[in-house]
Amino acid sequence: MCLTLVLGVGAPIGFAADSPDHGDHASSGTSTEHASSGAEEDPITSLLFPKEPNYNLPPVQPKLDIFLWTLVVFGGFIFIMRAVAWNPLIQGLNAREGRVVNAEREAKAALLEVERLRAESEARLAQVQEQVKSVIASARSEAETQKQEILAQAEQESKRIREEALQAIREAQDSALQTLDERVDEQVGLATEHVVGRRL
Repeated sequence: MCLTLVLGVGAPIGFAADSPDHGDHASSGTSTEHASSGAEEDPITSLLFPKEPNYNLPPVQPKLDIFLWTLVVFGGFIFIMRAVAWNPLIQGLNAREGRVVNAEREAKAALLEVERLRAESEARLAQVQEQVKSVIASARSEAETQKQEILAQAEQESKRIREEALQAIREAQDSALQTLDERVDEQVGLATEHVVGRRL
């Protein structure tokens, strides 16, 4: 845009153009007179109402008044663009940068929160695992204790049953021996009576 304004302002300076009427303009003395007299005119008038360029002159002729006028226009353009476009653009960029910084800060805070929650979850999981291990160990210990108690009770019951059985066997043997002794004594008595009866 700046280049367009500079070129537009500098248009009265004049460039050599490839035109079929170049020879006619070169042969025209009237154009030369107008170009020589135009240097004395007001630069603003020359800018607003440019005259027909003289193609016999060099392509670029530096003029101080045109240069100063171009510099003034360019400075005004810079001032206007600074007030109209650059300040809002800078404010927009600053606002966008602020949003990006805030988003980055929020993302870091969220990442820290996630890390904290993950650490808490791992700590809780480790605690739960320790509790599970403790419960399993306690259950195994209790099971082992109950097993030993059951085995001891079973052994005691087995001993009691065996002793009762042995006692019953001994009692049966004693009763059988006593019965046998009574039968033997009875038979001996009967035999003795029978023998004594025969002798008599």
